[in-house]
Amino acid sequence: MPKTFTAHEALLHLMITVSMADRTMSESEIGEIGLLAETLPVFEGFDRSRLGAIAAETAEMLEAGDGLETILKRAGEA
Repeated sequence: MPKTFTAHEALLHLMITVSMADRTMSESEIGEIGLLAETLPVFEGFDRSRLGAIAAETAEMLEAGDGLETILKRAGEA
């Protein structure tokens, strides 16, 4: 069974997906996402040290043929 996203993970996967729309994500983009995860109230309780792993998971999912659809589906279920 596929892993389900938490609400925090869903938001981050979506943000990272948008950032990777041009097939790359710069250090400044991941830094901005990290800053948002650190400061926005919606991310209260999120362990920011997981951001790199979530970014890597997003990239891996996007490499799959149905990656975008999978991310959108799981985010919608979160």
